[in-house]
Amino acid sequence: MSWTEAEATAHLRALFLEQMLPAATVGGKPQACFPLGADPAAPTYYIERQKPSMNREDFLVRTAAGGDDPIVALGELWSSQGLDRLAALAPQLAAAATALRQIEKPADDVSPFIYVMF
Repeated sequence: MSWTEAEATAHLRALFLEQMLPAATVGGKPQACFPLGADPAAPTYYIERQKPSMNREDFLVRTAAGGDDPIVALGELWSSQGLDRLAALAPQLAAAATALRQIEKPADDVSPFIYVMF
């Protein structure tokens, strides 16, 4: 699939507004991915960390199947949160990401329209 930037923008807008937003609901209510405000019932937000420093493995994406595909990991995360309709859209996100990578391929050559000064 080959897109122009305008086609990609239109496709992604439609994917987000028409499919992802409606799918990101639980029981008909939008699902918040993170707290949108302070919890008045929380006595403190301070947490004593069991592991105060991080290493390389902490930054790697791992899926339940043992792979490292971020789209699969995102689908698994959404499934674990009860957002199965949203998880089903993960392959469409992967296809859109692949198509977006093909829009502009960087070239090592300097454009003939650029005056190079040495």
